[in-house]
Amino acid sequence: MDHRSGLASPGAADPGGLVEADQAIFTSMRSSMGEGYRLVAMSPGVCAEERTELTRRSPSHDSLCLPAEEAVGLLSYRLASGRRCVAYCCHAGREHTARGGWRVYTHIALLDAEAFARFDNDPVRVHAAIGEAVGEPMLKCSPCLERLVLATDGPPGATPVTGRIAADVAAEAENLCRLAEFLLSGQAVVTHGGTSPLETLSAVMMALPAPVRRRLEVSVGLRYSPSRPLQLVWLEGDPTDARRALQGRDTPWLDWTGRDAGRAPVGPWFDLVRRRWCQGRFEELYRLSSELQAEACDEHLNRVATICHDMDGIVEAGQADLERLVDKYGRYQPVDEVESRLVGQLVSAAVRRSATLRQAVGEAVRTAAAPA
Repeated sequence: MDHRSGLASPGAADPGGLVEADQAIFTSMRSSMGEGYRLVAMSPGVCAEERTELTRRSPSHDSLCLPAEEAVGLLSYRLASGRRCVAYCCHAGREHTARGGWRVYTHIALLDAEAFARFDNDPVRVHAAIGEAVGEPMLKCSPCLERLVLATDGPPGATPVTGRIAADVAAEAENLCRLAEFLLSGQAVVTHGGTSPLETLSAVMMALPAPVRRRLEVSVGLRYSPSRPLQLVWLEGDPTDARRALQGRDTPWLDWTGRDAGRAPVGPWFDLVRRRWCQGRFEELYRLSSELQAEACDEHLNRVATICHDMDGIVEAGQADLERLVDKYGRYQPVDEVESRLVGQLVSAAVRRSATLRQAVGEAVRTAAAPA
């Protein structure tokens, strides 16, 4: 966390890249009310029902997977009120009680649907924004907080995914696709491994259309707990306790360390995702998936991926292939604005490429016909 105030008076969201959110702090602290894990501070907009749910679902003592001082966790889920909870979890000094160990500190932002959409429904980006806005854990603050101001204008490149995925995409791509397949299907999964799960989750977000991100409930770096029902639990460290707790439960386990988690998904969409990762075209893939606002289905994702594949081929296409593409997409019936935009771009690119080839042929003919 950086040292930044991140606080502001209530008001409308700044259209220049800032949004406001109610906030709360859940940690262990001595006070006149006693000691133990509880909501120690919050903004006035956090209602009683939300306080109850936040208290029940927030991590307490020894809940971070890693025992290191610098350990960080993410928790994101939809409250019964309809708002989105995104929590930045970390250690904040040693526990002051006889339990010992590290004190777990959780800084919570509550976003309505519009505010969450400003982050492309991506909890990793909200998590990063909380870390930037809050600074160090606020262990000495008023129990009544102002609203939290978060910057939304960090592009996907602002997350540290690009360096790691670009360096090791061959080793990670298949597991990334397997995980995306679980999430696209709506199936819950517990996963373990990867050298930096938060960075890797950023890559997975690039493969998920907006509606899938919007309903995803996820934790990263927090111990598995049946009291926190989530679609994705990403563990770090020793997974033995989690494996034991999952015995008898119908929840798939995806272990990255073995590289043998099952078959890799196939089809045009996953082929496109792999290519974009391998080519380092992260922001392009992220923006495309963010544009897909309809409920995800294989047919639609594959249609979009096929258009993108055909567009990628234009740069090396010959005249006959270009004519076939213009004919094919001249008769194409887009089903939404995304397909319409892509088809328009493809046809324009094919026409430009065709004109360039004709010009090159014409110049070659003139050169050959010119007297020596």
